[in-house]
Amino acid sequence: MASSILFTQPVRLSDTVQKFTATITAHTDGTVTSVTTPFNIDGYVMHAEVNPGTIAPQADYDIAVNNSNGVDVFGAELNNRSATVSEQAMPKIGGGYGERYVDGPVEIAVLNNNVSGAISVLTIYFRTHKN
Repeated sequence: MASSILFTQPVRLSDTVQKFTATITAHTDGTVTSVTTPFNIDGYVMHAEVNPGTIAPQADYDIAVNNSNGVDVFGAELNNRSATVSEQAMPKIGGGYGERYVDGPVEIAVLNNNVSGAISVLTIYFRTHKN
């Protein structure tokens, strides 16, 4: 079984807030091949939620959400995820928390998992300009 990351298209929740999900499934050896979103984010990433799936990933696995320059939008705040509990995180810039502007696609990368077929669902909320 190959790994996969399947994205939903962004869904508008209000005039300015949208979200999308990435359903992450690990390879039989637990690895996940990084995948870039098939759409751009033109706005400010606000926060993320991570939910372990029915086949739980390894405890303390890591997720990176990298912008087109390879910078982790969450500043490593999605590291050390729980295998059993849903969690939230905000982007961290230097020593502080806050929204981070993204003007293109993002790449989702998963590290430090060794559970075959492990599933996680990552939901990212972002704020755009009013259309």
